[in-house]
Amino acid sequence: MSDAWIKMRASILRNPKLIIVSKCLPANDNFSQWLTPGYSGREQLVSDSALCCVTVGALLAVWSAARENGKWDGDDLVLLGSALDDLDVISGVPGLGVAMQAAGWAKVGEDGIDVTFPNFSEWNVSKTNAERQADYRLRKSGGNDSVTEPLQRGYNKPVTRVEKSKEEKGIYIKGGVGGAKKRKRQTNPIRLELGDDV
Repeated sequence: MSDAWIKMRASILRNPKLIIVSKCLPANDNFSQWLTPGYSGREQLVSDSALCCVTVGALLAVWSAARENGKWDGDDLVLLGSALDDLDVISGVPGLGVAMQAAGWAKVGEDGIDVTFPNFSEWNVSKTNAERQADYRLRKSGGNDSVTEPLQRGYNKPVTRVEKSKEEKGIYIKGGVGGAKKRKRQTNPIRLELGDDV
């Protein structure tokens, strides 16, 4: 499924916008309580690197949900009917929506709804009609991506007619594929010798 992935830059931990988001989050008291339950001080308890890693995880959750549920508007991706605090719910991180807005990674309409991710197509392209159809078929099949139905019980025979015919005629297989030799029927019981490459 094409919605199962999003692209993230390898250097995102050093992206100035990510640093802005990670600096905005500790200013939110709910974030501080979420990150370190029971702590009520103003001093930062985790390193900047750890805070950036937490931010990347939160962004991954939001961008994945946006990719799956958003509607394309040119190069932008829009979550219709969503507000900035909905991004907090999607990520599980209080204050993320406001922090993303401060960095320019999210903006809202004049009425405070319809979160837009500007220039989202720079890293994540919209799905083609073929991708949308493939997703629909996969959902409709209940997750079974097999094209054919499984064989019914009792129809899987261990020996095909061709193999049985060769056994009846006394054909011995030696050396595997391509090395078969036909011998005359013998009175001994039928033997099937397989080479090392089988």
